[in-house]
Amino acid sequence: MFARLAFLSLCLAVALAAASVCPTISDAPSQYYCTAADGSLPEPGAGGRTYFGSDISYVDCQAHCETLTAGCCESRASSWGGCNHIENGIGQYSSAHTDSKTVICTAASPTSCSTNADCGTEQCVCATGRRLADAANGQQHHRHRRNHHHHRRRKRHLLFGGLDSSCYCQ
Repeated sequence: MFARLAFLSLCLAVALAAASVCPTISDAPSQYYCTAADGSLPEPGAGGRTYFGSDISYVDCQAHCETLTAGCCESRASSWGGCNHIENGIGQYSSAHTDSKTVICTAASPTSCSTNADCGTEQCVCATGRRLADAANGQQHHRHRRNHHHHRRRKRHLLFGGLDSSCYCQ
């Protein structure tokens, strides 16, 4: 049981840490491409650069970039459809890159919740991996745990550094 809770907590932490939010790439000005913060262009798979492929639209490129950490997202959807992401990268101007658009993606702030009603179409998931059945049951479950299982909850709180009560929409 403890191993399963630890694994689920780790999975949730990784999922929350990896997500980012990008401005709309199609609205970005042309002639910018992504580089590492030092101005270098790392090879795909090295230095935090991820190459997603070719024939990728602006919308799909942005969606790919938003699955990764904060950084520079580059699309060449107007020509051959290339899509890159460089972790913690920056956009550089280049008169030669007429088909390239970039945006800087920032780390997403997870939406905290106490019931599924807080999440729209998503579910409220807690760091222990517990999913709330619905708004009413979720609220009732929180009250029940708070009132009747204080000792067990405190023990998990100490084991997981307070993650026991962290619930986020996903």
